[in-house]
Amino acid sequence: TNQADLYRQALETEQKSAELYGAQAGISSSEAQKQLWLKIAAEEKRHEHILENIIEFVTKPEFWAENAEFSHLEKDSYL
Repeated sequence: TNQADLYRQALETEQKSAELYGAQAGISSSEAQKQLWLKIAAEEKRHEHILENIIEFVTKPEFWAENAEFSHLEKDSYL
């Protein structure tokens, strides 16, 4: 297993966690609990974003040759 695959597994876990916490917010009986679940879900979403950036960072050398001839202005140009 390479490093990027491990980060992808972690990303899947974060996505499932965010869904779980969002579902818990939907069934919460009190507004305070609901807000707490939503904050935790938002934190998981931030983790997703961080992991996506890490995956891009560790896989970019496999797809991108740094050269002035190539334009890297588009986000997914290395894919």
